[in-house]
Amino acid sequence: MNVIAHRALTLAGHRRARKVALWTAVIVAGFGLLLAFAVPPLLRGQLAAQLSEKLHRSVSLEQIKINPFAMTVALRGFAMKERQSPTNAASFDELFVNLDIRSLFRVAPVIEELRLTKPYVNLVRHEDGKYNFQDLIDEFTSGPPGPTPRFALNNIEIIDGTIDFDDRPERIQHRVTGLKLGVPFFSSLPAHVDIKVRPELAAVINGAPFHLIGDATSPFKDMLESTLEFDLDRVEIGKYFEYSPVPLNFKISSGQLNGKIRAAFKTAKNDPAVLALSGNLALTALDMQNPSGAPLLKLPSLEVVVDSVDVFGNRASVKSVKAQGIDLHIQRDRNGAVNLANLVAAPSDAKAVEAKKDPGKPFAYRIEELTVAGATIRLLDEQPQLPYRVALDHFTLSVAGLDNEADRKAQVELSFETESKEKFSHSGTLQLTPLIAEGKVNLEALRLSALSPYYRQALAAEVKDGRLDLAALYSFDNKTDQPDIKLSELSATLRGFRLELAGQPEPLWRVGAVAVKDGRIDLAKKSVSIGALEAKDGAGYIQRDSAGDLNLARIVKNAAATAPSPPPAAQDGGPWNIEAKQIVFDRFSISFDDRAAPTPVKSSLSELSLRAENFSNQKNRPAKVTLRARINNRGALRAAGPVTADPPTARLAVEGEDIEVLPFQPYLENQVNFLLTGGRIGTKGNLSVDTGGSGPAKVSYDGSIEVADFATVERTSSQDLLRWKSLLLNAFQFNLEPFQLRIGEIHLADFYSRLILGADGKTNLQKLTTQAEEPESAAPPPEKTFKSADKPAPAPPPPGGSDKAISIGKINLQGGNVHFSDFFIKPNYSANLTGVQGAIAELKPESPGDLDIQARLDNSAPVDIKGKINPLSKELFLDLAADAKEIELNPMTPYAAKYVGYGIEKGKLSFNVKYKLENRKLMAENRIILNQLTFGEKIDSPDATKLPVLLAVALLKDRNGVIDVELPISGSLDDPQFSVGGIILRIIINIITKAITAPFSLLAAAFGGASGEELSYIEFDSGRASLNQAAQAKIATLAKALSNRPGLSLELSGRVDPSSDFDGLRRLSLERKVKAQKLKAMVRRGESAKSVDDVRVEPNEYPQYLKAAYGEESFPKPRNFIGMAQDLPVPEMEKLMLQHARVGDDDLRELASQRAQAVRDALLGAGQIGAERLFIVAAKPLTPDEGAKLKGRPNRVDFTMK
Repeated sequence: MNVIAHRALTLAGHRRARKVALWTAVIVAGFGLLLAFAVPPLLRGQLAAQLSEKLHRSVSLEQIKINPFAMTVALRGFAMKERQSPTNAASFDELFVNLDIRSLFRVAPVIEELRLTKPYVNLVRHEDGKYNFQDLIDEFTSGPPGPTPRFALNNIEIIDGTIDFDDRPERIQHRVTGLKLGVPFFSSLPAHVDIKVRPELAAVINGAPFHLIGDATSPFKDMLESTLEFDLDRVEIGKYFEYSPVPLNFKISSGQLNGKIRAAFKTAKNDPAVLALSGNLALTALDMQNPSGAPLLKLPSLEVVVDSVDVFGNRASVKSVKAQGIDLHIQRDRNGAVNLANLVAAPSDAKAVEAKKDPGKPFAYRIEELTVAGATIRLLDEQPQLPYRVALDHFTLSVAGLDNEADRKAQVELSFETESKEKFSHSGTLQLTPLIAEGKVNLEALRLSALSPYYRQALAAEVKDGRLDLAALYSFDNKTDQPDIKLSELSATLRGFRLELAGQPEPLWRVGAVAVKDGRIDLAKKSVSIGALEAKDGAGYIQRDSAGDLNLARIVKNAAATAPSPPPAAQDGGPWNIEAKQIVFDRFSISFDDRAAPTPVKSSLSELSLRAENFSNQKNRPAKVTLRARINNRGALRAAGPVTADPPTARLAVEGEDIEVLPFQPYLENQVNFLLTGGRIGTKGNLSVDTGGSGPAKVSYDGSIEVADFATVERTSSQDLLRWKSLLLNAFQFNLEPFQLRIGEIHLADFYSRLILGADGKTNLQKLTTQAEEPESAAPPPEKTFKSADKPAPAPPPPGGSDKAISIGKINLQGGNVHFSDFFIKPNYSANLTGVQGAIAELKPESPGDLDIQARLDNSAPVDIKGKINPLSKELFLDLAADAKEIELNPMTPYAAKYVGYGIEKGKLSFNVKYKLENRKLMAENRIILNQLTFGEKIDSPDATKLPVLLAVALLKDRNGVIDVELPISGSLDDPQFSVGGIILRIIINIITKAITAPFSLLAAAFGGASGEELSYIEFDSGRASLNQAAQAKIATLAKALSNRPGLSLELSGRVDPSSDFDGLRRLSLERKVKAQKLKAMVRRGESAKSVDDVRVEPNEYPQYLKAAYGEESFPKPRNFIGMAQDLPVPEMEKLMLQHARVGDDDLRELASQRAQAVRDALLGAGQIGAERLFIVAAKPLTPDEGAKLKGRPNRVDFTMK
């Protein structure tokens, strides 16, 4: 039973399986019939339409046949017309494709058989060099390159093809018929099928048959291999380049290609397909030009032996590349484009960007041997302003084992030389992945002048000569983003260098030789290390032209006009570290030619030598420096000590000997009226310079300075002006910051000074500087008069220092002579102060020094000056006593005759003067004794006084014939060059003319009032015309004096100050408005008041009445948000009212008149003066000079005595 049931079930299952199989067969058959008969008619029209759109040409297709069971497709009757033309461009009878079932599993086309029957192409090259399919070519090449597609093509055949080629530029037509091509397989992935096609190429070209057949395909199913070999025999490659669909920027006039090429197609099971090329090529007699016909490349011989080129595997192995006799022209144009980079039209930007995004598998290659011999490389660079040309002759290159696999090094040897016998050689290694190079380079006799096109845009100077030798080991490592470049064992020598500037009489710089030894440069670390820098036999020329410009400033041209845009700053931005173990400059000289001086100055430094050890620009790394030089071939300068570059500091021991000052005379020519005729400077000490820190530079010098044999003469008369034998500054200490000057001792010996009062009334000291001449005047020379009330201007403090910054230990004078002549007086007067000697003890700002000087006037009358003096204190201090005895007055006759109108028959002068200047106050005691002063007969002189001189002298003499007076004089004898005759003259004139020249002083002294100067005017408060208490006191004194001098009258002139009186009037206006408010309030309360000026506002009342006055003002006032005037504090209300007070020029004129009237009323009110003696006159505006000399405030009334 169980068996019967099992069989019944089995039969039922078989029936169901048969049904499923039957229905499946029906469905597949139906689908196949649909693809075979229904789809092709629909697909034919759509495919033709899409091809027409994509190809931009009319496309027709007669039939599409599909066999879904055999997986074959056949396209029949294809035809494509020319663009915008009915001419047939391309066609074929049938394209048969037999797909392999493995296409479904590989997801890539695997074609078992591909056959093209009777293809036809009509190819036309137009006059412009473009083809009739140029748009399709451009569209195809403009697309971004993608990765290698996955495909497998097998049994490829082209049968009975035809190609018509119409070369219209050459007026030639070519025809290829009977084209037959057999390719066993072409694949990028492993796919093995039965190979039925042998490698074959056959055609009839312009009537000449051509047939090429390859080796049979390998019979082994797991290994498919086929080879094709063909020979190239004297193929002229030039004409084929003309047909390049890609634009070329060159043309080839000749060139023959010979060789034998073997192409091997190979694929193994489960391995990618291989297309391997091998063989050898020889290119001879290549002549390449640019489009204009200029030579580009001539290559007599190029041989390439290829071991293998794996096309699909992107790998090549080349046994050797040998080039002989290359003549290559490399050119860069104005825009920076290099001709070799533009031989073929560059891909579009989109394509280039896409290529960077997806570079695909890199091409690996290895060249066992690469040699270039007997070559010439001609370089032409037109980008500089002047083109740069050079020919690299005997160019030889040898590379062994060049490989772009990682960590593979090639040996590189390179050498060449130029027409100027410049030589370059290189020996080293090169690794391409990552890029690493190292080796040794040698450069011999490089002409720097030949490189001028590259620096002439930046340099105005011209390198006339100079040859550079250089040798170094180098290393270049590009493993990281920042290349690591190093140089070591660097040695360089520059010989015969000469730098010139146009229009200069001498080279700007000449150097016999400059050598660098044992140098090291690390670009990544920004470090330079030099074992030795040696230069010798150098000469420099520095010129300043008549406009004051240095020739050195013209070496570099204007950066704004010549420099290109600066490159972006480096990210690190760190400084370079520079070190040199030894720097030596020997036998150098520098000539200075200064043509900006009135007379050109030529000076020089010769025998200049500089030595430095362990120089470094790193912080606080001192170098030991020694400097020696001759100055103007006579003076010597030596300096030695440590010098630091960062921060710039120096500690130098300095010695100078016999440095002449005469060469510097032309610099004074336009400033002074004397000539330096001699002088030598010597010094020995220690110089310190420190510019570190944020403050000013610190400079100090400690040593001694001597100026010897110094001499000057007057320019016009050539007479001696000032000379000395020796001026010695011992223990000289100078410090710039903070300022300090210490001099242990000053010794001046054997000195002479000439002092002259000229016929024009000016001293020779006034004429020492070349200033504009003042108008001549017949009046006597101005004499400065010190009075007891004068306040000399304080001495300026030393720059950057304290009051105690300057001190002098001692000043010694020895063997002095001061010769004075007065040519203003006729007849002339001369005096000689001889035997000047003495000393000034220690001078310090905090304490005066003792002064003791002796001399003789005309070798007879002794002059003695003693006391204390301190010119170094903040305020000048002096306490001096000067004595002169028995000075003969007869020699003073020229002065008396000119200014008094009488000659002096006899008389003697003795005087004792004492001056004490302290706290800006000068106190002087001057006792003058005239003994037996006797005048001679009257002398007519236009300059003589008209006063009764004889009567005045007779009244002053005592019964012994002595005039003994005490009064201040004009000057003091602390200056040996002072005019003694001028003292006498001023004394006589002051006694006689005092009453007339200083009437107010006389009145004040006689009646016990204020000083004479203060009594000549009355001062007022700004904006006021009322007299204060001090003014009333002065008026009382003046009224008393005038009452006792009934013959005197007085003129009154009111004055105002526009600045302060305007403000005063505004303030007065404000006060009167406030008082007016109180006056109103008083009237309302029934209180009496005479006028607004009589009203007194108490401080506690002031805000109230100010606010009331402010409220009545009509000017715009600050308001709150609802438009009401804001309550302001007192200062704000005052400020606004003062700003809007109406005060004008008429108010000022009225104020001046009121002041004069107020003083007049006060004088009349005293009851001692009649109105007829007082006159109010209009005030004249003050000139700037008068305003500068005005004593006291300008708000005043001035008096003039009549």
